[in-house]
Amino acid sequence: MNAEKKTSRIKIALWASVSLWLFAAWLLATSTNFTEPFASGHGWTYVQTTCGGTCTNGDVSGDGNPSPSVFAKIAGRSKTMTGYFKRTFTWEGLGVPTGETVQTVDGQWDDKAVQTAVACTSSTRAGMEILDSSDSVACTDSTLEPNLNVAGDTAAWTNHNPTGAVSVSSGCSASSTTLTLRLHLEPASGNNSSAACELRGDNFKLTIVSAPPAAGAPKRVYVSRLVGPAGPDPNKRTFTGAAVPPDREICRRTGF
Repeated sequence: MNAEKKTSRIKIALWASVSLWLFAAWLLATSTNFTEPFASGHGWTYVQTTCGGTCTNGDVSGDGNPSPSVFAKIAGRSKTMTGYFKRTFTWEGLGVPTGETVQTVDGQWDDKAVQTAVACTSSTRAGMEILDSSDSVACTDSTLEPNLNVAGDTAAWTNHNPTGAVSVSSGCSASSTTLTLRLHLEPASGNNSSAACELRGDNFKLTIVSAPPAAGAPKRVYVSRLVGPAGPDPNKRTFTGAAVPPDREICRRTGF
């Protein structure tokens, strides 16, 4: 029974230590909000990957949430267009404090579909990605906001945030990392000789969570030996677990 009490107290001490460490990490985390409103001179360019009809893209001066905004448009019967607006930034250029490590990022955007003759089809899609400086390797463990059908966003500007925060890959987590931000705008026209579909985008938003470097913190966590009144107790085990320097004796046996 006495051994069970000792084991229970050890478990409580370990739980309290880890919980305190996690709470401290939460307090130190920085949340940064970034918004691209696509104002004049925004610097984003459209990369067209496919075009099945007559394709155009650019800025919309008289519409947005609020205006201006950007657009991609396809004209022709049952035609599709794929591509994305992109621009490079560093995390610091997005507002992350210098020297911090980026942990997670969440995205959202606004869009509106403008159709001619007949409705845009369900192949009309929008989404968000973050890639490296070469625009070829993903910087998140999963797609920031996967493309989704936005053909029904015709009545007004519609906000989308279909997924939660995603983890940032270790190769892109330094605050100085250069990134390529993508806003996918991919319209698809309906079955009519006069059909056209224009997909407009605005307010590319990111919520970025980062943390300062753990100055001098050990890479591993140790809970060292239990010590009895007369010194080390050979009957006690050494545990490995939460962030304590290996020479720190955190549990002292005092007759319990």
